[in-house]
Amino acid sequence: MRINIIIRFLSIILLVGLVSCVKEFEPDLEDSATHKIVISGQLTDVEGFQMVDVTITSSLHKPSRIPLTNCILHLVCSDGKTWAYSEESDGVYQVWLNENELDYNKEYHLELITPNNERIVSMPEKFYSCPDVDEVYYKRDSIKSRFNGQVYLGLQFLLDLKAKDSDSRYFLFDVVETSEFHAPLPIEWWYDGVIHQEVPPDYSKSLCWNTQTINDVFVLATDNLASNEYVGLKLNFTDNHSQRLQHLYSINVKQYSITNNAYIYWNQMKINMHQDGGLYNNQPFAIKGNFKNETNTDQEVLGFFFVSRVKEKRIFIPPQGFFIVDNSCGAPTELRFGLRDISPIQYPAYLVSTPTGYANSLLDKGCVDCTSDGGTTTKPDFWP
Repeated sequence: MRINIIIRFLSIILLVGLVSCVKEFEPDLEDSATHKIVISGQLTDVEGFQMVDVTITSSLHKPSRIPLTNCILHLVCSDGKTWAYSEESDGVYQVWLNENELDYNKEYHLELITPNNERIVSMPEKFYSCPDVDEVYYKRDSIKSRFNGQVYLGLQFLLDLKAKDSDSRYFLFDVVETSEFHAPLPIEWWYDGVIHQEVPPDYSKSLCWNTQTINDVFVLATDNLASNEYVGLKLNFTDNHSQRLQHLYSINVKQYSITNNAYIYWNQMKINMHQDGGLYNNQPFAIKGNFKNETNTDQEVLGFFFVSRVKEKRIFIPPQGFFIVDNSCGAPTELRFGLRDISPIQYPAYLVSTPTGYANSLLDKGCVDCTSDGGTTTKPDFWP
């Protein structure tokens, strides 16, 4: 989630430096506003692969992910111990760490050498104790869209924090949702240049599970509170305009204990993400990360690397009786000229079944194939 958020908001970060007054104008967003290096990653106490994403900002007119490949990347401990990352895929670097490899009393930072031999380092970060996730719960609510003014019904999820004074006072949260998706029709007639009929009808793609991280930033600071506790932190709002609340639904909340600097970074990211009023109203923050280009000090490096202890809690939500607005299976499309209307890029194309064969109508893939929207037919291990 954090990598995606950084990439999404690079445009906001770059615009800050290009707007000098409230007079409206068309800024030149090419050249100086592009080709900055973005590094995003974290180090946690969870055994497994630790990931870092390294990219280059793209043009605002043609946004895309531009990976920076062939970097040399190391995790460095304050006692001098280092670990080398390998490039798992273009611009994505990983290193496996066992649970007992880290000393939580030490500081850690990243050192990166680009293909142009520029040396980039992050500021040292240290671990803070993380309490167990106290309570995750929900209530029925409604929300008005900022974009179309429509009112959506759904569930507002909330979290309570109950930490000791010795724990961190700054927290970041990830919310990972998992939901069931059902395709209402079986695969029967389909076309890929040749007509096929499934006998008996194929229901193998009728039930899927879709897991994804909520694309938002959730942070909390308790440094100004008398106790290290908080009640009712708002997390995600899940509306009734999909199948997510029609069947069994689950969220897994990951709670990260972070430093003050990391909190400032992610809180500013949250403010930018929810900025209203347009470019010429309240200007977004120029978000300063914790990387420095030691070879070329004038070259700004975007992004943040933080370390954290992690605790998590999963809850399951049965159907709540909402009226569900589900657009995953739209009305069939008439084929005016028969199968000739079907382009190869649409293969496999699913046809409407009739008692005597098939009609000259094309089904939405979501009507017969629940994997078409990113789901998987493999049931998660944690699913009841």
